[in-house]
Amino acid sequence: MSNLQNHINLPKIVSNEKNFSDIAKTLYEFHSLYMKNGQDTLSERTMHFYLKSCNHHIYFDEYSLAIVQVVDIEAELITLLVDPNFRNKKIGTKLLGKILQHLTSGNVKKVFLEVSNKNIVALRVYEKVGFQKCGVRKNYYTRNLTTPEDALIMLCYL
Repeated sequence: MSNLQNHINLPKIVSNEKNFSDIAKTLYEFHSLYMKNGQDTLSERTMHFYLKSCNHHIYFDEYSLAIVQVVDIEAELITLLVDPNFRNKKIGTKLLGKILQHLTSGNVKKVFLEVSNKNIVALRVYEKVGFQKCGVRKNYYTRNLTTPEDALIMLCYL
């Protein structure tokens, strides 16, 4: 099981351009390997941007990846992935709880996310930690799918 104390906030410890490039590549490879159907895979360039941005927090270890954008008192969970070989071990739930705790300590009051209405496992995890549905984007997910899927917008008050 993942040791959540090994999840680190990379933007605070990465200090030079070479490290950014190496880490961006690793994050991209992890994300593209485990993202459902290759849908909405974040590019290496995007990962590089997130690493350099002071508004983005990245939590990553060999089992999981989460990226959060913070602006003032609001945050958005951009992605949360767990290696399929380590799912059903509460890694994602614990990571999400740790992220929410970290955001609370930073004075964030609301966290948003969007998730496919077909991703039942993720919906259960998000609801378990306090997220509630607050909107729908009809037919939002279309890439690599035979039928479009709706995106549910969810909100958690901290």
